[in-house]
Amino acid sequence: MLVVLGGLLGSGRRPLAEKLADKYGLYHYDIDGKKLWRPSPDKRGNFKVLQPSTDAERLTIYRTALREFPLLSKMYPNAVVDESFHREIPRKYFLLEARKYYSPVIFVWVDCDPQWAVKHIEDMHERGVTASVQNTLRWREKAQALLQEPAGSAPRFFSTVIDDAQVEDLWRLVQRSV
Repeated sequence: MLVVLGGLLGSGRRPLAEKLADKYGLYHYDIDGKKLWRPSPDKRGNFKVLQPSTDAERLTIYRTALREFPLLSKMYPNAVVDESFHREIPRKYFLLEARKYYSPVIFVWVDCDPQWAVKHIEDMHERGVTASVQNTLRWREKAQALLQEPAGSAPRFFSTVIDDAQVEDLWRLVQRSV
């Protein structure tokens, strides 16, 4: 089984994916590792991931990740991956190709209250995950403006806090979708 969590920056999809993997023995596949890295460090000396800004860039990242799926699915028959997946064509491509290696593939859209997203992004900044709250909020706004909602049949999960109860609620949603 492959659980695919999509959602805008600050929705909590990554910590949910990590906790889901830990609690239920899923492998957490890090698609961020397939993204392009800035060739020079930021002000803090950290190399940062360049966010894809076009569907073509997203497709390139997804193709790179999907090349690993034949072996990945043999090594880890149950996995979870998280990414924004906010654009329809790249999302459909990823899910279609992932189904060649995993069955079932369950896509869940993770959403949250916008004020909670700001708090979560501030927490990300404090942990050093993001260099700038303002820049991250701008990326979220850009993604929101370009958002192509998943089909109405896609399960949706509203994140309010990342705790064991939320992870259990998400797992129940995944299990109902199998």
